[in-house]
This record gives sequence, structure tokens and C-alpha cells, in this order.
Amino acid sequence: MLPPDPMVPLTITIPSAVAAVIILACYWRSTYMKSVERSRRRIRRANTLVQYALIIALVYALSMVRPAYEKQQFILAWMTVLLFVTVMIVLAGADAINTVRIRRRKHAQDQTSDESE
Repeated sequence: MLPPDPMVPLTITIPSAVAAVIILACYWRSTYMKSVERSRRRIRRANTLVQYALIIALVYALSMVRPAYEKQQFILAWMTVLLFVTVMIVLAGADAINTVRIRRRKHAQDQTSDESE
């Protein structure tokens, strides 16, 4: 049987969400550094946007939906959370693959420059 009240009170989820948003904003800002490759920056910013949406979905699913009375919204909220987590994992994989590609390219450039000297 599902509980009649939301799982976590808003007094807990809202401060946690605000803290997470502040941390994500700092991370977003750090991607402006020139040392971050352009392709990596795009992937990481997309992942940050997904994380912002995930925070909103989590607060809604945990603190606003009353599972016993709003069963359909409860299921949709948690399906949305799972969707955002899946998209985050896919973007993290894309970032890892992109990082390997960048490192291989830099390694090849370093070997080319060493051979020319």
C-alpha cells in the first residue's frame, strides 16, 4: 500500500535542491575555462541542463506527489526521474568516448611533433 503523504517533506528537499543548483551553477561556470575542449563543453553543459531538470523532477516526485491519491502522477514522476538519469548516463558515456578521442588525437600530434624534431 502506498503512503498517503509525500515521501519527503519540502523542508528537506527544497534546501537540498537549492544546494545542488548552486553546485551545478558553479560547475557550469567552470566549463567556460579555455582548457576545456569545445566538444566536451557542449556535452557537459547538456548534462548539466539534464541535471537541473532531474532536480526539479526529484523534488516533485519526492515532496509533491501523494502516492496513495495520485498514483498516475506518482508513476509518471518516477518514470521522468528514471528518464533523466538514463540521459545523464548516456551523456556521461558520450563524454568518456569524446575524452578518449581527444586524448588519442593529442597523443598522435605529440608523436608527430617528436618525430619531426
